[in-house]
Amino acid sequence: MFQLLVCLHFFATGHFQKSDGNLLMLDQSTVSRIVKRISGVIARHFGNSIRTPTATEVLKLKQQFYVVAGFPCVIRAIYCTHIPICYPGGLEAGQFPNRKGYFSIMCSVCV
Repeated sequence: MFQLLVCLHFFATGHFQKSDGNLLMLDQSTVSRIVKRISGVIARHFGNSIRTPTATEVLKLKQQFYVVAGFPCVIRAIYCTHIPICYPGGLEAGQFPNRKGYFSIMCSVCV
């Protein structure tokens, strides 16, 4: 789970691996191996669990979003949740407390 979160953090932030490693107290080489490993797992399962909608499905999704929320031309939404983490310590620890006062990393899921 930790490796998945490290990889998702790297994908979501657009940081360099060294920056992510510094935030998570990992070496850049460790972040690189984690991203490579998790990316490989995602790629292997791409055909089984990730599917691009057909043109007809895209039109239906757009209509459903418009009916539910009044948003035109939307086919996806991102749901974010905070994953609790231990106090990271260090100079940049102040970046991690969320609005509820505990330390967390935000994880985004596309629905």
